[in-house]
Amino acid sequence: MNTNKVCAVVVTYNKIDLLKECISRLEKQTFLLNHLIVVDNASTDGTGDYLDQISKSNSSVIPIYLLNNIGGAGGFNAGIKKFLETDDDFVVILDDDSLLDFSCIESLVLAASKLPKFGFLCSNVRWKDNTACLMNVPKVSEGKWSDYIEDGIVKVDTCSFVSVFIPRDVVKKVGLPITDFFIWGDDLEYTGRINSQFKERENYLVASSKVTHAMTHNINVDIVSDSEDRLQRYYYRYRNLNFVNRRQGLKASTKYVLKSVLTIFKILKSNAHHKGRRCGILIRGMLSGFIFNPKIEVIDS
Repeated sequence: MNTNKVCAVVVTYNKIDLLKECISRLEKQTFLLNHLIVVDNASTDGTGDYLDQISKSNSSVIPIYLLNNIGGAGGFNAGIKKFLETDDDFVVILDDDSLLDFSCIESLVLAASKLPKFGFLCSNVRWKDNTACLMNVPKVSEGKWSDYIEDGIVKVDTCSFVSVFIPRDVVKKVGLPITDFFIWGDDLEYTGRINSQFKERENYLVASSKVTHAMTHNINVDIVSDSEDRLQRYYYRYRNLNFVNRRQGLKASTKYVLKSVLTIFKILKSNAHHKGRRCGILIRGMLSGFIFNPKIEVIDS
């Protein structure tokens, strides 16, 4: 019998119906969770009352109520910090629209028992029709990426926060997600930080561990074609990813800037509305990334 204790951390904001489905699936996992931490980013749709209700009937559910919406990055920071107050061995982190197959966590635990020490494991993210989710494509490692391919396990360097399985000792070494990111790129930075600080360990995608990312449409993010009401959030994308690439060195930073400039030309040549606004948000975000220097919270032993 596997005696490892697993904690799940879910961050939510005004998606109570999806949150209910997310939690229902977590409660029905074939591998029983020891704790379920739900971070409410100051929702206004009744999420707080719902969490009050289920936490009273289930002591393993730990709600965290934030006074303000500090984004997914701040929510994951608070949730993982709370995980470290438990005695659990692993944490699974996910959004409120991440709907885990019932054996999702069991597949991760089983893979963990067979693999050498690892930095993180991630699930196989699908969309509602079971096709690959275009927003959640992990970066496959170069070199010996296929060592465990016959077991449905692929080496990766980074992934999104849609069902990521991380050992306690890894969290204690690398610290917490960067709250100042607010949204976008916090998962890339955090899993990349794990990958760079644990050179002696590998990271893996486990194909049998499936999760549905219940987005409205299966599309990748693109400031050229995205709707007007979502444009402002791209400021964080271009700022945060500029910081991530800048920290990787001159080559990565230069490549990212050139790619961003190319996107400006794509906007100008497109049929999109509000071209000036799209370009302005991109440029402001990219330039802010050159001076953006957020604090990484370390764990006080």
